[in-house]
Amino acid sequence: PKTEYLKLTGALSGNYQWDWQEENFQLSWERREKYICQILESLASGFLEKYALPQEGIKILNERLQIISENNGRVSTRFLELLSELNQNYSIAICEQILDLGDCPLAPYIASMLYRAREFDIERAIKVFRDAVDSGKSTFCSSFAKNYWAWENNLASDELRQIVQKLLVHPELEVKKAAIGSLAILIRSKPQLAIDLALDVEIDRNVELAEELFQVFSTDLLDSLTKEELEVLLHKLEFVDRLSGYHICEFLVYISQKLPSFILQLILRRIE
Repeated sequence: PKTEYLKLTGALSGNYQWDWQEENFQLSWERREKYICQILESLASGFLEKYALPQEGIKILNERLQIISENNGRVSTRFLELLSELNQNYSIAICEQILDLGDCPLAPYIASMLYRAREFDIERAIKVFRDAVDSGKSTFCSSFAKNYWAWENNLASDELRQIVQKLLVHPELEVKKAAIGSLAILIRSKPQLAIDLALDVEIDRNVELAEELFQVFSTDLLDSLTKEELEVLLHKLEFVDRLSGYHICEFLVYISQKLPSFILQLILRRIE
């Protein structure tokens, strides 16, 4: 039966087969996408009408997401993002309640929902963003570590720097890795801020973090760095377990051509 719960679970998992006629499989990608958008818009509008209070909506969404998780299903954020676009105030209120609940099924998607609702009340949205990161909870921090760069026009550089710094020193490896990886996007619009943050990153012995860090720097970007900044980057490889990985090797090749004596110094320090 095409119950509302079945439809909602399908939308949250990107599965629309409950409303898929045989002829729809023959549609072009563009027409299929348009059909899916119509399904989502109808469901989202009905959801907002039926669960008019955010506390009602969050309860139902958490229940559906929990079921998807228990069945090892994947989650599509399209429905959640559409809710944010249709009713921004509603979605900000849900994000505020997610903060209160902590590690609930909706928690991993807080950043995606909040970003699309932020324009309704930017100060309120920024507070949720800030409080989520300040909480230190891995689920919240992981969510924002993947897309903090999208807030560059909504936050002063100093405030964005403070938030990103907290993500870059997070004790959870996956959070830190995601935060480092997002520097590659931030660097396109705020190169100096991203460079400063990258130069301060501590990777210790971790090869994954080192590879994530050096993928931030293109050859053109490396050309713009000072000799001292290149040396700071090179020093980060002194204790890394293995000098392997495509981006690490690309950086070492660059330094060997630009500042060959630095490579010798690195080798000697690693031997010691």
